Amino acid sequence: MQLAVTQRQSFELASTLSDVEQDLISRLLERKPGRRLGMLSGRGADIKRHKWFEGMDWEALSNRRVEPGRKPREDSAKRLKELMVRLRCFC
Repeated sequence: MQLAVTQRQSFELASTLSDVEQDLISRLLERKPGRRLGMLSGRGADIKRHKWFEGMDWEALSNRRVEPGRKPREDSAKRLKELMVRLRCFC
């Protein structure tokens, strides 16, 4: 992590991302804090106003009234436990 902060690390975003997605990610990963989204004068509000979040009901999210886009299957806890048991075999 320290190297990423102290050295100029370049990265290339996937071409499958939209322009809006690329803009959000690159502005969140801006090396200089004074230019980074979320560190400007508007702080977190700047992130909320980004076009990628357009249509997001922040109040409903805060009040936990937003339905998740994907719900885990009923047996997901059991499947996770089984996976963890199998992974321990490889340690």
